Amino acid sequence: MELCQTWTSDGVQLSGMVHPPEGESRLPLGVVIIHGFSSRFYSQVVLGLAHGLARRGALVVAGNNRGHDIGALLRRREGGPLLAGAAWERLEESPHDVAAWIDVAAGRGAKRVALLGHSLGAAKAALYCAERSDPRVAALAMCSPPWQASAPGSVDDAIESQAIARLTPYPVSAQTLRSRHAMGDRLQPLELLARIHVPTMVLYGEQELGQQADAVLDRFSGYGADTAYIGGADHNYTDQEDEVAGALAGWLYGLSLA
Repeated sequence: MELCQTWTSDGVQLSGMVHPPEGESRLPLGVVIIHGFSSRFYSQVVLGLAHGLARRGALVVAGNNRGHDIGALLRRREGGPLLAGAAWERLEESPHDVAAWIDVAAGRGAKRVALLGHSLGAAKAALYCAERSDPRVAALAMCSPPWQASAPGSVDDAIESQAIARLTPYPVSAQTLRSRHAMGDRLQPLELLARIHVPTMVLYGEQELGQQADAVLDRFSGYGADTAYIGGADHNYTDQEDEVAGALAGWLYGLSLA
């Protein structure tokens, strides 16, 4: 692996890594991993997926988005540091982050990529596919996407006036709550799928869905997505990251994309 940094088009610096492919076989496209709420590119789930995909012939790029960790100060080209992290991110800015890591993959020779988002990162990856129509994106994998990525209900004046508001399970700023409400259906995975025109896979762990697994996966397949279900797995695929990587790589090989 090689650590790297990149700049978004709106002038924010992000850190990440590039994992070159291993072995003789090669996937015909790179994989860009978008981490979930408060996560980071070096989390267990991201590293496990990156290692597993690289062993199966993929060039993998995984980078922080500005929603990494609960709080973060990010360098900007102009002005002072940006207060970011999951508690202060503006979700409407996430396409800048996704595009920056696609640029990194392209710079390493990937003419086309598959976007792989985990948890809230799955919604961010889907948002990018739906709204950017980037010809470099050939496929989308949504791993454990949230059912409701935007905040429910309304943001009343009392919450708006608070510096920090509680949104389970972490404290989230009023700024981020406003962003979630403003996004509305723009972050709902099923709504986004109706607007995405690349092959898509939706994958969940057994512990997330339980007895609702068939109903949940049927809803996604009704929008044309391929679906997968990892027996015994939790939301972060703890100790089963390689199994998930195998399922994703098998799906990507089956697409025969160039």
